Amino acid sequence: MVDGPGILEDLIAPLGRDRFVSDYWTKSHLHLHGQKGRFSPLLPWDELNDILEWHRPSPQQLRLYQDGRQIDPGERGREQNAIARYQKKRGCE
Repeated sequence: MVDGPGILEDLIAPLGRDRFVSDYWTKSHLHLHGQKGRFSPLLPWDELNDILEWHRPSPQQLRLYQDGRQIDPGERGREQNAIARYQKKRGCE
């Protein structure tokens, strides 16, 4: 994925910009399949961890999903640790 002007095209590929705007923009949701990690550059886990350190959404406002399922805050792993640290700070364990 590239930064700058080509990022929209990367996000909506294989659709073109014209079809995306005419068929989906402000009209409908769009689910695009692709290789695993396709959208990872948009919000890497390290940046999410930083956001959770500085902003404190309530547990009702923040739900993380991976591979189509909601991440259980009780599980451990790099991405789950972000939730666990957040909930610990909020006293929500």
